[in-house]
Amino acid sequence: GNKMYRTVKNLLILVLTAATIFMNSAAVLAAPIETKLTLANTAAENIDTLRQYISAAAQQAGIGFTVDTKDSEIQLRQITYWDTEEQALTKQHYILRQRLKIKNGTVANQGELMLKYRSIDISSAPAITELLHPAESHAKHARTKFEYDRIAYVDGSKAKYLTVASVSTAIKKVPQIDTWSYGDLYEYFPGLRTLNIPDSAALLPLKSSRTRQQTLARINLSPGLDSKVELNLGYKSADILDNVELSWKHNDEDQLAEANSHQIAAALRQLLGELLIPGVLKSQK
Repeated sequence: GNKMYRTVKNLLILVLTAATIFMNSAAVLAAPIETKLTLANTAAENIDTLRQYISAAAQQAGIGFTVDTKDSEIQLRQITYWDTEEQALTKQHYILRQRLKIKNGTVANQGELMLKYRSIDISSAPAITELLHPAESHAKHARTKFEYDRIAYVDGSKAKYLTVASVSTAIKKVPQIDTWSYGDLYEYFPGLRTLNIPDSAALLPLKSSRTRQQTLARINLSPGLDSKVELNLGYKSADILDNVELSWKHNDEDQLAEANSHQIAAALRQLLGELLIPGVLKSQK
């Protein structure tokens, strides 16, 4: 009886483990790809011109382009990246970010807390996902996702792209963490105990900025997929612009969207000219 029980139990564990790996692998395969183009700060001075470039690029690629007035709302946020003084999370490829909405000039006292593992090599995704699993008490406000960031750079005269994979969990309605120590994170991410970082280590801001996000247009990358082309502005302070990005997403299983995304990016590179800041090849390391 006990032998039969152990056999059935072990078989069940094997099936569940295989299913978990399969689901995680499927999630990686079905991950969205985000293409990002970094622009000169002066590109933000004329939104209409940027829309014209996007429209012209879509026309060159032979795909649909629309502007929806419902997309014109501007979203303002304060984004802060946190780590210990020794940057223990960064050294292990983890990113801790809190994003707080800004309304009428006031920063919200709670917002989204995200923990991300980011690397060119994401082969250990199932184990990482387990570490990123939210505490049961906050699971209803949490979302875990796999994605790829595609960053444009220039190698000689050719436009190329660096693809970086990531797994992340974001939990909403988390209070501001500006007075927290590392151990305070366990309430939301109990798996962080396994990283062997002292509970008492203070969390310090690595970088803080305010962002302004606006959807400029939608491009029809494939049937049924109208992808938002978003303009993201990052500010060092209230009036000092730090970075400008254009971005859009598609599913990596959608081969037509993949091909059209490449065409759009190539056309925009030509149209934007000196407004495009290429990524650096060494960022692959």
